[in-house]
Amino acid sequence: MSSFKGYREPSASEKPNIFESGIQIDRTNFIDLFSAAVCWSAVTQKRVGNLVTRRREWFISFETGLLHFGPERYPFQALGTESAPSETWLWSWANESIWNEDTLKLADYLYALGEEWNLRAFFEPQFEITQVFNGFSLSAVAAMLSEKPVCFYRCPHETGAVFVAFGLVPKSVFEPVSAEVFVSTVMPIAQQAVCDHRIMVESFLFHNKTPYRFMDGVLVADFANQTPLAVSFDEYHRITAIRSGTNGGDTQEE
Repeated sequence: MSSFKGYREPSASEKPNIFESGIQIDRTNFIDLFSAAVCWSAVTQKRVGNLVTRRREWFISFETGLLHFGPERYPFQALGTESAPSETWLWSWANESIWNEDTLKLADYLYALGEEWNLRAFFEPQFEITQVFNGFSLSAVAAMLSEKPVCFYRCPHETGAVFVAFGLVPKSVFEPVSAEVFVSTVMPIAQQAVCDHRIMVESFLFHNKTPYRFMDGVLVADFANQTPLAVSFDEYHRITAIRSGTNGGDTQEE
């Protein structure tokens, strides 16, 4: 294990802390954490794909700690690897082939959080890939928990892929989305992912810096210069409808 000390940086003004939002998130429950990360991750990953990676040739150097996309270079943090033959995830801090400790700071930080929160997925060195636990879900949560604004990238190789986090991307990657993009992001994820819809919606709004309130149990989100969105949930926190305006309007249902 390399030391993660020094990785935490006072960056509250740049990246608010989801745990200071008041949203009820169980830190011992990975599905809660994934729910809090998934929508904002979907938005930022799409943007970084359009602005940075752009299907360009990539190269990763563990010696220099740099991830290359064409002529551009980005410092990276190694998160872990997916193995296709064994269908397992291996955290980078447990991977003997990753020797550059400067690239392990974020993974070590997650290990420490796992021990603090008793979250086995963060301190178990290797485990089976599932619908819930896989490179994409673990990387999305890692990016959310990083105190630096980062995205992640899947670096494929012959027997699997290495997942890394990297920052110093254009600030537009993290700009708020419109109500339309919010809905088009939420609905397919709600239909396909294993997640808590209420945590997902509230956290997306928090990351998006969109104020919201509850009126008679309905979440009402106030997007800048747009008609509010009303999101209804059932007793199991699943979305039942998203409406434009607080008293009806266009409706999308699960």
